Order: sequence, then C-alpha cells, then structure tokens
Amino acid sequence: MRDTMTWRSTLTKEFEAARTAYGRISMPAADLLETELILTLLAEYLPGEDPEQAWAIMNGYPFPARVALSDAARKAITRARLHLRAPLGRSTWTRWLAQYRQLPAPYPIYSLHNGAIVTQLTTLAPERQALLQAALGTPPPWEVERPRFAPAGIYRFIVNREPYEVEVDGRSAALARRYVANNLTPQRERAPINVTLNELVATSRWMDRSLGSDRWERTMREIQLRLVTADGFAETDTLCLDGLRHMIGMLGSGKSTLLTVLSTHLAGRAPRRARLWRRRHPIARA
Repeated sequence: MRDTMTWRSTLTKEFEAARTAYGRISMPAADLLETELILTLLAEYLPGEDPEQAWAIMNGYPFPARVALSDAARKAITRARLHLRAPLGRSTWTRWLAQYRQLPAPYPIYSLHNGAIVTQLTTLAPERQALLQAALGTPPPWEVERPRFAPAGIYRFIVNREPYEVEVDGRSAALARRYVANNLTPQRERAPINVTLNELVATSRWMDRSLGSDRWERTMREIQLRLVTADGFAETDTLCLDGLRHMIGMLGSGKSTLLTVLSTHLAGRAPRRARLWRRRHPIARA
C-alpha cells in the first residue's frame, strides 16, 4: 500500500487550526486537498481541459487520449492517482467541485470560471500550491507496517454464526516475536538463457529424425517471434528466458510447439534449470 497521508498531513493541521480564525467549512480538509491536487494537475499538465471531466482520468481506468499526452503528463496523472485515498468516481468529483466552489476565502487557492482554473492569492497555507506541485512530481512512498502477533492465550470468535476457538501456545508466541521481514530485493540466481530460433529449428529437426515425423521442423519454421515493447511489437530471432516470460499468440500459432521444442532444447544443453508453464500447470522442466 502507498502512503497517501504524509503529503497532506502538514496542510491538514493548518486547516484544522484555521477553523478558529476563519470558521468551519463543510468540506473535509482531505477532500479539499485532493480536489486542489487534481486542479493543479489540470492547470500544470492538461491546460484547457474541462475540470468537470477530471474524474475520467482519475478513476484508475485507461482512457484513449492518454497516448497523445506527453510523458511528463502521463507520469503526473499516475502520481496523482497514487496520492488519492481511493479511485475517483464521477459522483464524488461532482460533489467535491460543488463544495469547492462554495468555499469562502481564504480556503481555496483556485477559482473556477467557465471551465478555466484561475489561481488566487490566499493567506492560509500560501505554500500549498508548491506542495501540490511537488506531490505531482514524486510518487508517494510505500507504507511499512510491522505485523502484530497475538500473545499466548485462548481466542474465541464467530464465523458464519459458528463459534470457534484457537489457542496460541507460549512457544509459538515466542517465535512470532523473532519475526524477520522478508527481503524483497530481487536476487539474480543465474544469468539469462538466450535461445535463437535457428537453435530451435535445429532441435526440431533432431526431434523429427528421432520420432520419424516431419511436423516439428515444419511448424518451427513458420513461427515468428515479436517482443512487446512500449512502442509496439519488435521482431526478434532470440528468446530470452530471464525470470518470468509470458507468451501470447493466436490459436494455432505454434505456442505449444514452441514450448515443447524449447524444453527439449534446454534438456540437451549444459545443466541448467528452467520451468515451462501453460496457464497454471507446469508442462516441462529442463
């Protein structure tokens, strides 16, 4: 989970303190700040866009016009989404905008006129806009929460109206206190395995000779490999096995044949370890 609170914590405290001087407002401070974060996003990266439609880019779903945006704008949208407490829906955003338009000075830093976002001076947290801009430039950190373990004892609870009882013995409770967090840093155990199409064709030819058939080499010669990149498909003649590699293709395009020939090829190489899967089930090891 991302930490969605730190970026706004100082500003929230200032809003709480401002109630005495400026009076209470009906809009919660968290909603106000998230509204201004989105308005800052529109003003800085999507000028001219209608604020009423901002929910369409903040609800977590892809939208067609994204491909035409600059790289900086796409990254800012992603960061803004990460700073929100939850995906933003249309009704929520409509309510927030209506409440924001009714805020008295000096609470809002923006005014909305005919779809335009206009910055206005304020004496309440005047550094607010700079903090909002900084939030759009930096993704929120990951939350780190140490697990809590039950002490020794007997625990009773209800599940589906049925009573249950669990006893945590002293030895188990003592082991829990020695908890060591997992190391999530990726560990490379071996170098990548690179296999060319020519090598696989040679293996398929050997398979045909051994089995007295002619299907393996014929099918392998019809297979074309393409990598999925940020710019689309890129042709390649080398299959790189490095961690997980997902394979997609039309029905009958040769996926199963490729996996079978690949496993046969790997089995004949120097001792290495690779595991091939179809959906959730292993189909070969080499």
